[in-house]
Amino acid sequence: MAVPDAEAARVLVLGLTAALPLVLPVVRPVVRVPVRPAPVLLVVLLVVLLVVLAIRFAPRCFLIRPLPRVRSGQPASYGHPKISAGRIPGRAAKRPRPLRIVLAAKYLVGMEKIRKTEDEWRAILKPEEFRVLRQAGTERPFTGEYTDTETEGVYHCRACGAELFRSQTKFESHCGWPSFYEPSDTDAVILREDVSLGMRRVEVICARCESHLGHVFHGEGYATPTDDRYCINSVSLRLEET
Repeated sequence: MAVPDAEAARVLVLGLTAALPLVLPVVRPVVRVPVRPAPVLLVVLLVVLLVVLAIRFAPRCFLIRPLPRVRSGQPASYGHPKISAGRIPGRAAKRPRPLRIVLAAKYLVGMEKIRKTEDEWRAILKPEEFRVLRQAGTERPFTGEYTDTETEGVYHCRACGAELFRSQTKFESHCGWPSFYEPSDTDAVILREDVSLGMRRVEVICARCESHLGHVFHGEGYATPTDDRYCINSVSLRLEET
């Protein structure tokens, strides 16, 4: 149950004051010097003040106040270094979905898993493709082949050819990389936590070959059905026109 700061301070002051007569007989023989009530009371008040300040400014440590919740209209960007969490005026952002960390086996029903050594991948991929797909690299913004593409078709994984996204879900986010609001099938990709570079993000990888595709961000306020932005490297994709 949440306790207001003032109430917490009052409880602490009363508790420490009540415990003072019990503490003095214990402190006196240990320090072997006369203990005067006035200095001890000042020390107690100083401790209470420090505790109240800590409760006020560090609620996550003292658990007296509840952790802050995401309010309507405060979107989350999962700490993206370049794109701030903006929102469209008059549109309240949805609360972030719980991070989905799932087993690959769940996504591979009816799909053949492709396993290759890193040397085998290096032999069939170009250097930039290998860096992004197999070493979780990122291509420079606004340089990708599909950043501004509006061609209708299906986007496949460049490493294994699995279908990942469709052009109907691609939208212009002005972020510098191709953006989709959902994959063509929920079984096509795997989402997992990425804490590299000192940030908390959600990595998107191909469910068939486990190659790095990009990251997904939720709650940025884009006018899409899911309010998700799958920020995918062009070099990780291959477009099949329809």
